[in-house]
Amino acid sequence: MFANLLRRFGLDRDGCLKFSQTASALLPLHARGDDEDVANPTVLVSLDAKNAFNSLDRQALFDAIEGRASRDYFDGSITEGASLPSCEHLRLFASYLSSYYGDSADLRLFHKSQSASVQCTSGVRVIHPLLLHIAELFPSVRVLAYADNVVLVGPLEDAVAATSAMKKYMVADLKLEIQPRESKVYIPSWHQHPDLSQLKKSLKRRLKTQLLHFEVVTGGITLGGLPIGTDGFHASQLRAKVSTLNEELSKLGLVQHGFMFKTLVRASHLQKLRFFLQGSSPFLPRVQSQIRPNGRIFDLSVHLALEKYHRWPSSQYLAAHPDLLEFARFKRELPHSRGGDEFTPSEGLHPAVYYTAIARFLA
Repeated sequence: MFANLLRRFGLDRDGCLKFSQTASALLPLHARGDDEDVANPTVLVSLDAKNAFNSLDRQALFDAIEGRASRDYFDGSITEGASLPSCEHLRLFASYLSSYYGDSADLRLFHKSQSASVQCTSGVRVIHPLLLHIAELFPSVRVLAYADNVVLVGPLEDAVAATSAMKKYMVADLKLEIQPRESKVYIPSWHQHPDLSQLKKSLKRRLKTQLLHFEVVTGGITLGGLPIGTDGFHASQLRAKVSTLNEELSKLGLVQHGFMFKTLVRASHLQKLRFFLQGSSPFLPRVQSQIRPNGRIFDLSVHLALEKYHRWPSSQYLAAHPDLLEFARFKRELPHSRGGDEFTPSEGLHPAVYYTAIARFLA
């Protein structure tokens, strides 16, 4: 209830959103173009530990719905007495997702011997003192931590050395494994440099002994599930996200139970969509033309999936299901095209407004 009040008054701070925005603010927007900037640019190193949480993978939800889930996905408290898949099992799953992603959390920024904290109303809590130790050892590097997401921002040489030291701590002392495909070195000032290919090859050779398998990127990077970088990078990420969410929604449609469908969409699908649209909203006007075809397909899939479980029913059916009356009101309040089916948003309607209306009904 408190989180809902915060959202109503515009005070909600999603941890992933704040994490992405803060990391972006630490980076230079454009290259200076001189030799020093090319040789030792400001970089962002993203470090991902694949076993930092004993958490439930998002994919497990959709595998369970399709009947392909393994008990290895889940801990005993969730699967005890449950068959896979079952309505009861999915109900427990939805509850778990809501508590896991809806907890209060801190976003922490470490610099030299200081630590700053930003309270978030939703997120996952975790912090370890080794981050402050790394920040003290490398005063030119800022360390940003949220959940199991850790980024280091600073001059290339110092940031790589700090990351190498942190990696040793994580592997040796904390028994964490580094996820290579999610660990990257982002160098925004190298984007569109005429010798980019040669620069990346040279850097990969230098990183071989310290950050083996770390990918070097220049167009953009995804932090906490949200993209930061060029317009082109944002457009590609939006297209990929729309495609993924569309596929997930079709799988949710396999749940043959109206209330359970609504609960799962609210717990998994809308949560992901909400913070992704929030994080991308400043870029939507510039990249919307590049994603419009997929965006319209996604709109249609949302319509069809909701329509499947919330049709205009007969009066006696309404009396037995008061939540359908609520849905009827939602449909009437949603801005729609003249002469349309009352379920198609106006052409000029901003996507965030449309999905907020859906989220309000599902909340």
